[in-house]
Amino acid sequence: MSTDRREREQQWAFLEDSKEQWGPCWLIAGDWNDIVDNEEKRGGVRRRNSSFVGFQEFIINMQMQEVAQLGSFFTWGNNREGDGYVEERLDKIFVSFEWGVKFPNMVASNFYRSTSDHNVLLFDTDKQLERRHKRFQFSSQWANMEGVQDAVKDGWQVEVEGSAMYQVHQKVKHTRMSLLAWHKPVHRNSEKVV
Repeated sequence: MSTDRREREQQWAFLEDSKEQWGPCWLIAGDWNDIVDNEEKRGGVRRRNSSFVGFQEFIINMQMQEVAQLGSFFTWGNNREGDGYVEERLDKIFVSFEWGVKFPNMVASNFYRSTSDHNVLLFDTDKQLERRHKRFQFSSQWANMEGVQDAVKDGWQVEVEGSAMYQVHQKVKHTRMSLLAWHKPVHRNSEKVV
């Protein structure tokens, strides 16, 4: 998409007008040169919330959903150093609802850039995430055990940048790891004792 706001709005209008010709199952990807909120930007001047409305409305009008990305949250950087460094989530893959139903395991992998200012996105329609460990379950018996509150607090207090949903996901992940680390040495044989 164009870096010029007016041209970008014309491009959005063209896509909205063309959508009916694509059929129900479609994917559209690229450098959108826009973000949906300030959570998708790190560094530089924060934008006014009203500046996001056009892109947000375009996404709603297109009735499209963003494909989840693995890897770095940000997809673009201005290649400057220090205080002048800015990162944004400009590159996205969107799909129609029907595409999402047809490919429920779709995911994009975000690979770090080397010489370009944009990362590479690799799209996979059937990503099978590895299951290395059995599913974690918090036992209600742990609630009153010594050290569990500290383990939860340590896991939840981790500093995370990104969208609100990404932050919650990372905090839950760190809390799980903290609880597993707390549980392992002290309660290794608790199942045998019972």
